[in-house]
Amino acid sequence: KSLGGMIVGVYKAASTWFREDRPLWPDEVRESVVKYPWRIKIEPMKLGTASYERLVDRLSFVKNKGRAGAYLIGSPANFKKPIPEKDFKLIVESME
Repeated sequence: KSLGGMIVGVYKAASTWFREDRPLWPDEVRESVVKYPWRIKIEPMKLGTASYERLVDRLSFVKNKGRAGAYLIGSPANFKKPIPEKDFKLIVESME
């Protein structure tokens, strides 16, 4: 089953950011190198799926709808800003 383009869960931060010196992600393990050293522990709030593409037009944190994918990359994503409460609720309510 492909989950491309899907939001697959809503999580909350369960720790502060910390630096890790061991590989975690498949590309890091494969290459035996840490590329993404900053980590945070998370706890699931709701698991399920919601189509990001179907939600984009209603998500206020996505300012540039033509480049919506840009808001999901980086560490942390959304340019290091939390998403608004109304966007959070929309995502949670849209999850199946």
